[in-house]
Amino acid sequence: STLDSYTRLLESYVLPELGRRRLDKLRPVHVSALLSQLARPRGDLPPLSQRTLRYLWALLHQLLRHAVRLEVIRSNPLDAVPPPRPAPRRPVAWDPDEVVSFLDAARAHSRLHPLYLTALLTGARQGELLALRRDDLDLAAGTLHIHRSRSPAGAETAPKTAAGHRAIPLPPDALEALRGHLAALDERAELGRRHGRELASEYLFPNYRGGPLTARNVVRDFVAVIGHCDPAVRLIGFHSLRHTYATLALRAGLAPHVVAQRLGHADPSVLMRIYAHVLRDQVAAAALPMADLLSTCRQTQKAPG
Repeated sequence: STLDSYTRLLESYVLPELGRRRLDKLRPVHVSALLSQLARPRGDLPPLSQRTLRYLWALLHQLLRHAVRLEVIRSNPLDAVPPPRPAPRRPVAWDPDEVVSFLDAARAHSRLHPLYLTALLTGARQGELLALRRDDLDLAAGTLHIHRSRSPAGAETAPKTAAGHRAIPLPPDALEALRGHLAALDERAELGRRHGRELASEYLFPNYRGGPLTARNVVRDFVAVIGHCDPAVRLIGFHSLRHTYATLALRAGLAPHVVAQRLGHADPSVLMRIYAHVLRDQVAAAALPMADLLSTCRQTQKAPG
């Protein structure tokens, strides 16, 4: 998984810009310009996050340091380029109107609508969604069980903490959509069998051949659906669907420890730190009703009799 991550970063972002440049001709300004470019929107693609940029910087620094040890180059150009600062910023999340617009577009233009709906109503990670099996969904109990996660390289692993193993209650609209989704999968599998093709799948969200979906194809479809949205919605990363769920759940009044449990956080303080701005908004929103309550109490106490 780590090797695949390194390879994708290099092939996607570094080699297209710096791949033809000799190592001994690589200067700090070249790497600095690349990082600045990746920090801005590129056509239809959103900018890389500060976390990804720091990860990319660390990878390049490690590779070039190895080149110095092998005496391929005399010095490491990245020694003169500071790593991108982890700028503290609020998680990007859609507002309710954007969620509705996106789901309408997904229903009309993408067969992955059930996947997106599940993501927005559970806050599950992309890897967790792609690793789901059909028997992880309990329609009778109305719950979705998370037991594993699938990496972009295709490796499946168990959650890192006990909190990652969880059962998430599903609302009625999600259950209805998933029932229809399973019926469509069964119909397609039966049609395949009639034509001598085995399309039945153990996965809850399979690809056309019945195998697991890849993260790359999901992101490609996700961006395409955003392009179909009317009214338009902001271009965000798939992981921001998780932030959208958490933000809307907290604003709807769901207790932070419940949201943390549904997200699979081992420590609820992590959620409190990431979504502190949402909780501050909740406190501010509660201030006026509390003031009204106290005012009413004072007036009641002063009333005769």
